Order: sequence, then structure tokens, then C-alpha cells
Amino acid sequence: MKSLSLIASAVLSGLLAAPACTLWGAAGERAEGGGTLIVKSRDWRPDHTQETKTVTPRSGYKYFGLYAVGGEEPGLKAGVNRHGLAVVTAAASCLPQSVRKNQPGKRGVTSEILANFDSVDALLAQRALFERARASFFLIADRQQLALVEVALGGKYVVRTETNGVVAHTNGYLEEALRSPTLSDGASSTTRLARIKALLAEARLPLDIAQFKRMSSDQHDGPDNSIWRTGAKTRTLATWILALPRQAPPALYLKLANPGQPITETNLVCDAKFWNP
Repeated sequence: MKSLSLIASAVLSGLLAAPACTLWGAAGERAEGGGTLIVKSRDWRPDHTQETKTVTPRSGYKYFGLYAVGGEEPGLKAGVNRHGLAVVTAAASCLPQSVRKNQPGKRGVTSEILANFDSVDALLAQRALFERARASFFLIADRQQLALVEVALGGKYVVRTETNGVVAHTNGYLEEALRSPTLSDGASSTTRLARIKALLAEARLPLDIAQFKRMSSDQHDGPDNSIWRTGAKTRTLATWILALPRQAPPALYLKLANPGQPITETNLVCDAKFWNP
């Protein structure tokens, strides 16, 4: 019995330390300015750094993104384009790592979305793009609505939109059509999802960047299960909060906690001067 207990403990520890993220957003009357708010609290192994850059593709729209540099999973993690279409992502950590890393023919599609679409409606008109995506989760926003997309293995996906409410997601499938009894969401994912839902339910309306900043710093559930994680194996490395009001330029708050460096906080207004300095 003792050996079984040790094995169970090791499995649970692995789940708690799994790379992950917490995504949430608000739309319509729930969001200040009547548009949308979108957030990514980025959790990963502290084996790399992060940086931001503006990308001008050979064809398509200019976009600004948060990139991981080095480590096992480099690349674009969150972004917004000059038309105000924003994308944040989370890993499907409920899937075994060996499965996530072996998805022949599948790829990341965040940069493709940002470079080629100017609204959620335009993207969803060509939603078959998600059939080519790796299993993962997307929260996508423009000034009018949010779209939560769950992509499973084999090109399966489910899209849910929100124009006047809140959404939240961590690292397990919420849609019954995509869930499997053989998969485990993990303690961290389940706890963070319950916590962010509770914070959203308790918050005063309309929601704004200041409130989302406080939520993103929440450490209610300890180093491995909180929204702001401080664990040794997996920790929160960035917070990306973007407001997309109906009648004003997008406003971005970005907090970076690169390993071995002081935490930095930046506020940007994504207006015409930002895109054409």
C-alpha cells in the first residue's frame, strides 16, 4: 500500500506542476466601455524568457505579440492586430505530454489568425482553420464579442461565443463532446477555474483592467494552484490584459516575470501612433 501511495503522490505532483494558463474575459455590459476584455495568465516552466515585438507579415495585418524565447515551447503566446482582433491561448494539459508533442500535421495557428482576420465573425466564417490546429484552447476577442474555441485531437473543435457575459477557461475540456473519461484535468486546472469563476461572480460591474489585474495576482490557493503561481517547477511568467472598448483604442496591460529578472509592468495604448510610430 505504501508503494501505491507514493505512486499516486508522484502522479498528483506531476499534475500540479503541469504547464498551464488561465484565460478569462468579459463582453458587452459586463465590460467597461461596452466592448470586451481578455486576459491570459501565462504559466510555464521557468526555462526561458519572454519578449514582445510588432510583426509586419509579408501579406496581412500587422500585429503585436508576446513571445517565449528559448525553452521547450518557444513562439507566439498572445497577440492583438491593428484591427483590434486579439488571441490568447492555453495548453491542453489534460492530455499526456507525449500526446501533445506528437500531433502530425497539426500546428500553431495564432499568427495565422492575427495576420489574416479583422474580426471574430470573419474568423468564424473560416473556422475550418481550427481543424489544422494542435489540441489547445483559444480565447479570441474583438470589440463586439468573445469566442472560446476548444480544439481536441483529430481536428475536432467546438466554438462558443459571448456578446454580453463572462467566460473562463484553464486546461481541461469543458464541452462534453470533447471530454474523455481517460483524461484528468488536474488539481491546478480545476482549482484555478473554480477560483476565477468565483472572482468574476463577486466582482462589481462593469469589469475593467484594474479589477482583472487584481484577479491575475490572486494567490488564494497556494504556489501551485493559484491564478498567480509561484511554484518551483511551474510558475506564472506573464499576465496579458487587453481592453477593447467600443469607442476608444485598445489598452494593454502586460506584466512580465522573466526568470532571474525584476518583474516589469507596462501599459500601452494601441492607437494609430502605436501601429505607425
